[in-house]
Amino acid sequence: MRELVFCEAQNRGNFGLIAGLARRWRNRRVRSDLKLLQAMDAHALKDIGLSHADIERLLGLSRHADLKWEAERVRLRR
Repeated sequence: MRELVFCEAQNRGNFGLIAGLARRWRNRRVRSDLKLLQAMDAHALKDIGLSHADIERLLGLSRHADLKWEAERVRLRR
């Protein structure tokens, strides 16, 4: 289990200053995309595997969370 967590952390790019800055920049872009998705109707969101509640929850996450990874996890869970 420990190896799985370590591999996942490496794949998510949690190491180093540059990786942190890149994640912040990506999160800013993902947040703006999520705000655009909020304007879509429920049927269109269902086609991509999200709901309005999912988008609200993602936008409410910490600024330090990896939003791209979290959104993909929510989408795949459905």
